[in-house]
Amino acid sequence: MDLSTIASYFALENKGSLTKKEIEESRREFFLGIKDEFIVTDDGTLSLKFQDTMHSYIGALKERFHAYTIPSNIILRKRLLDICSGFSYNALYALNNNNNLEIDMVEKIWEISAITLLIPLPDSYSFLNPSFDRIKGSIEHKLSDMGLIKNTLYENDPNIRLHIGDAETILSNINEKFDVIFFDPYKSEVSPELFTIEFVKLVADRLEENGVFLTYLSNYAIRSAISCYLNIGKVELPLKKVEGTIASKLVEDLPLNQYEERIIALTELGIPYRKAKAPRDIILNRLNERKSMKNKFLLPSSKRDIVNFEDAFFGGNISLKKRLEDFGLSKESVEYITCPQIKECICKKCEKRYASSSERIREMRKRLFKIKGFNSEAYPCTH
Repeated sequence: MDLSTIASYFALENKGSLTKKEIEESRREFFLGIKDEFIVTDDGTLSLKFQDTMHSYIGALKERFHAYTIPSNIILRKRLLDICSGFSYNALYALNNNNNLEIDMVEKIWEISAITLLIPLPDSYSFLNPSFDRIKGSIEHKLSDMGLIKNTLYENDPNIRLHIGDAETILSNINEKFDVIFFDPYKSEVSPELFTIEFVKLVADRLEENGVFLTYLSNYAIRSAISCYLNIGKVELPLKKVEGTIASKLVEDLPLNQYEERIIALTELGIPYRKAKAPRDIILNRLNERKSMKNKFLLPSSKRDIVNFEDAFFGGNISLKKRLEDFGLSKESVEYITCPQIKECICKKCEKRYASSSERIREMRKRLFKIKGFNSEAYPCTH
């Protein structure tokens, strides 16, 4: 969809002073004219397609319920920070399950938030309409304050605040902390600035001591960045071979598996995105860093079995053993590197046991760098 269509509609609507009934009828008629530009997901909720669909085809609201509402234990939360709020689906389900929740929604593109004022929920989700109206009121209030819309249909809810603009700037100006944060960005290829280790730290700094951070993302780069500041775990989603990520300052209930921890810690796939002047530079810089570290200080992720050390040194995988030895690793050194993943120390060099995936990732990376002679003091998350 060309989002200028949304801006053009509201510019036209603003030319008149409409009654609530006229607002409702005008927006319904406009939506019917553009509805074919939306994707109907399997639960009947709507999504848009840019380079890819904004939501899972299994259902936009269904996915949000499993990725965010359930694992956040939202009924016990007080303040939600919803980053990349989009159509407000994340905030909607959260508010429905906790009517007293205070919500700050962050969205870069005002037309995306404005779409919330136009789209209906399917009949199967009609129970969410009272909460949807509260969110719509806050969106109208913000867009009206910005001079983008004139006519309002809903009451403003002071407990729900929409922030429009660059997420880094907005978060830098928010001093409050939140006991739940939803992080729902579009693909890293489109918005890499939201995937950088610096932005992740900015988000983590907004989390209360007992708070929880959730994202549908599970790629190695973002998990690596999160593991620098919070203890990460996984969230099982209703999609085959797909899981989300949960993080907090506490030890996670469902840690990452051994293979995932090793891939993040020991291969170049775990190199995070870093802040740069332009989005394109963020992507290119990570590609260049991966190339410079691969096979020199970090194992190559192109060999998917490269971290199956047990097969190499205790099994019969001779070719894998040779690859690891060519990289400079031995049976003794891999025992030292992976000892943090074992319940009891076998390397006789550990000063403690490592209770979380994040601790294990950081320590294993630090040990590999030590063996390879890389100055880990200059590298994030190793000291």
